[in-house]
Amino acid sequence: MKKIIFVLSFGALGGIEKSLLNLLYYFDFSRYSVDVALINKNGDFFKQIPKEVNIIDVDCFKGENWELIHKSPYYNLTRLIKTGRFITALVFLYYFLLNKYTHNKYQLTYYKWITRKSSKLASKYDVAIAYGGPNNLIDFYVYNKIDATKKIGWIHFDISKFGSSEVSKKTYNHFHKICVVSDEAKRNFIKCLPQYENKTITFYNKIIINDIIEKSNEGIVYSNDKTSIKLLTVGRFTKEKGQILAIESLKILIEKGYKINWYFVGDGPTRNQCECLAKDLGIYEHTFFEGNQINPYVYMKNCDIYVQPSIHEGFCITLAEALCFKNPIVTTNFAGAEEQLINRKNAIITEFNAHKLSIAIINAMSFQPLQNFTINNLNESLNDLYNILDE
Repeated sequence: MKKIIFVLSFGALGGIEKSLLNLLYYFDFSRYSVDVALINKNGDFFKQIPKEVNIIDVDCFKGENWELIHKSPYYNLTRLIKTGRFITALVFLYYFLLNKYTHNKYQLTYYKWITRKSSKLASKYDVAIAYGGPNNLIDFYVYNKIDATKKIGWIHFDISKFGSSEVSKKTYNHFHKICVVSDEAKRNFIKCLPQYENKTITFYNKIIINDIIEKSNEGIVYSNDKTSIKLLTVGRFTKEKGQILAIESLKILIEKGYKINWYFVGDGPTRNQCECLAKDLGIYEHTFFEGNQINPYVYMKNCDIYVQPSIHEGFCITLAEALCFKNPIVTTNFAGAEEQLINRKNAIITEFNAHKLSIAIINAMSFQPLQNFTINNLNESLNDLYNILDE
């Protein structure tokens, strides 16, 4: 039995974590022993891991190591000097200035210095997967702290918009394969890093269709909202997910006289900003911030139009989930959107612009829910992954 390890950053249940849960749902544990290592174990993600999977709490970046990476140079220098650690302070200052004036060219060396006292994982693996890239800590940990015959990078973003660090760029040189979650994101990855073209493949995120459909029938929502057009967006509140654009578009729609309420399922760092914007624009009574929901599928099934206003994605899982239902869909033109909507008759892809998004929503109001359609669960089989793992 081959031994596999996936490495993620956080235990919070976001899109990347959910995609791994879906992947593990289909996994053949009779062929592979699977570990999942978490840089930060806080959150609910690890509680939903299949019982066959072993969870590892990574200690490489805890305590002072975490501060040396994430705290300000002033904070770290002051702390080190106050505690009499002058040599460490000088080395830290050296790396800080070196990376500042070389655009982080030596950041990988800096990480090696920070984690010099941290041991590698004791177990040896057949395959180690940096799941959730590009990510400095994940990519570095797989490259430097895991003994594995084969190493794989797993890209969940469009790096032409998201970017990639010097750490990731250099560690990819040591990886056997790089999986990217959509064809468009893969093309953009190769444009940015053409030296890795021969080792880069597409591997779509998975969804568990039967589970989504079953859960969508478990509850009632919108019971007090009988007369408005109900728009829905599901996702973590971050700048790249585009909830601010949604609120700006809602303002335009309300001014045009449409009776619309927009429901937002999720939480995150920009939620307060979005709520304040809705109040400032005078449309707060038309926005409903539902927070994190264990079962967002009841909302998806029963909304009038699902809207995905993201700035960028690699492969949007919430869009894939929304495609399990017959409702009209409006999405911005991020990587993977066209691939997911290629056979969808009642969907519109538009630009990331408040005015154009509002026009697309108006046009989608005339769409009828689909009566007969095939759910596009791209490449549901894991045979391609098994082939990589068994090479």
